[in-house]
Amino acid sequence: MNSQDQMSVYEEMRRSGWLNPADVSTAASSGVYGKLYNSFYDVDSSGNFAVKNDASGVAEFLRMAEYRNTNWFKQLFDVSLMQNHSISMSSGTEKSTYYGSVSALLDPGWTKASNVNRYTANFNSSYKLSDKLELNTISNVSFRNQKAPGTLAQETDVVTGEVRRDFDINPYSFAINSSRTLDPNQSYIANYTDFNILDELEENYIDLKSTDLRFQAQLKYKLLKKLRLVF
Repeated sequence: MNSQDQMSVYEEMRRSGWLNPADVSTAASSGVYGKLYNSFYDVDSSGNFAVKNDASGVAEFLRMAEYRNTNWFKQLFDVSLMQNHSISMSSGTEKSTYYGSVSALLDPGWTKASNVNRYTANFNSSYKLSDKLELNTISNVSFRNQKAPGTLAQETDVVTGEVRRDFDINPYSFAINSSRTLDPNQSYIANYTDFNILDELEENYIDLKSTDLRFQAQLKYKLLKKLRLVF
């Protein structure tokens, strides 16, 4: 529903006594009507009330909410382009071969509070030490730097090895469940305190950094024509 449809439902609920000031203004979480009732007591720098507690003041406040029609997906998500760059090179002689590559993944993220950069480097080599002995080496290093909304760390299932991370702030869930009558630049009551999703995404996030390093060597010895030993 758009904001006009939602306000129509809210007004029907208010007329039926479901959104009375005593209950809404003290509720754990509230939206437009909680903001309305609490604004009756808020005074600006000029000494005027934020919303006049009369028919015209209430009508003006609710009219703005009715036509606000906030698109939360536009507010919380961006159209971004993920980039992946890589360079590789190889060389060799009869006695040895080399292969190296470096790559970078740059993902600005879909939400305003998420992004990830990953850099990797690989180097493989093969040496023919003799007609019977060969040495292969594989080395890899990667670095990942990620920003994600919320502050809950990942959890690992020790039985299955599954890695899971819950989100205390989920922009997608907020976008599909929040009323379009809300002003994205205003704070509303959530769990008895002021809450603004844009402020939360800016201040409440976690930096995830990881570095992986791997080195592997393999030695092959040709014992017989059809028999090789690998170490």
